[in-house]
Amino acid sequence: MGGSHKLASALSYLQRKSGMTITDAAQQADLSPSYVSRVLAGDRVPSWAVVHMLATIFGGQASELRMLWESTQGGAHPPRQTVKGAAQRLQDAFRGLYLAAFCPDLEDVTIEGQVSAATVTEVLRGNVVPDWETTGALVAKLGGHPGDFRRLWEEFHYAFLASQVHFPPDGLSRWVLPGSDPDAGGSSA
Repeated sequence: MGGSHKLASALSYLQRKSGMTITDAAQQADLSPSYVSRVLAGDRVPSWAVVHMLATIFGGQASELRMLWESTQGGAHPPRQTVKGAAQRLQDAFRGLYLAAFCPDLEDVTIEGQVSAATVTEVLRGNVVPDWETTGALVAKLGGHPGDFRRLWEEFHYAFLASQVHFPPDGLSRWVLPGSDPDAGGSSA
């Protein structure tokens, strides 16, 4: 299932869960009912503003659909984020994929010997960011493409590692960096 169909599935799930008719949602969003219907069917990819508006009208969290929408656009976002921001984007992406899968029972998302229902719950709540192997397996189990999540996971990993480094106030000598060899040559100032 392509990115536009995942986005449509998530929006469609929210619409059904809200109990709101397409006509009522279209009226609130100042859109035509046929356009909203095509968006929910995956025949049209709306702008982010429309996705945000529809998600809000249906009582959902627009941020959870952001990664699904970006995958339809080839959109990029800032490469460096805070640990909290990167973790939030990853959690939102997981929740969006969970919505696109029609919020299956957590037991149906478990992976024997690798991912328990308790772990799935903690990931969806944002309390746990699993390692890449587990992340990729969870994404696949929810019907997504692990490659779509890889950059989000790497952004979190990078932000986490970068937050752990203490940078000396006088600077960092290149000779103390991993892989540096002071006897290999090079000039000193």
